[in-house]
Amino acid sequence: MTNIDDLQSLIDQQAHTAFDSKFDNDWDLENDDARLAFQALKNTDEFKKFRDAMIKQYKGKITDDFLHKIENIKEIIKQAGE
Repeated sequence: MTNIDDLQSLIDQQAHTAFDSKFDNDWDLENDDARLAFQALKNTDEFKKFRDAMIKQYKGKITDDFLHKIENIKEIIKQAGE
């Protein structure tokens, strides 16, 4: 059985992956100026703060979704036992 640390680690990884796939990738920018500007933006403190805030938001959403699914499973098991 997975312990709480493993679960938290999985949630953390999923949140980072969600952010990276949406915001932190190197889109196929054909324009060198756009690519360089985006790389410079990624190196700013503001982008790092944005990244941290978004990852925290993703973690909360992932955790809420997981807990909701667990509640649904518990309800299904309860109904099956009745």
